[in-house]
Amino acid sequence: MHDPFHQTEKFAWFVDHWGARPSFDCLIAFDTGQPAGFAYGATAALGRETWREHLSPTPTPGTTFALSELMVRPKWRGTGLAQQLHNTLLAPPGPSS
Repeated sequence: MHDPFHQTEKFAWFVDHWGARPSFDCLIAFDTGQPAGFAYGATAALGRETWREHLSPTPTPGTTFALSELMVRPKWRGTGLAQQLHNTLLAPPGPSS
């Protein structure tokens, strides 16, 4: 079955969509010069935080970072790389940011 969601063009659209946001951030992990995985996201758009009503207290609008994509190539799966990418991308900015 052909799924239009899983096409190169759709991936490019998502990267352009998220990459245009001022808060966009992306990490790419390399191992011996080979890309092993990546993660990216940006601050969630106002009104798109459908989970907001389930939190108490609710976060300040416009301050929630949304992880959009996380991918780890097969060779590096099961190594903890996905967790490391996730944690690093969502970590609070450091003093040099």
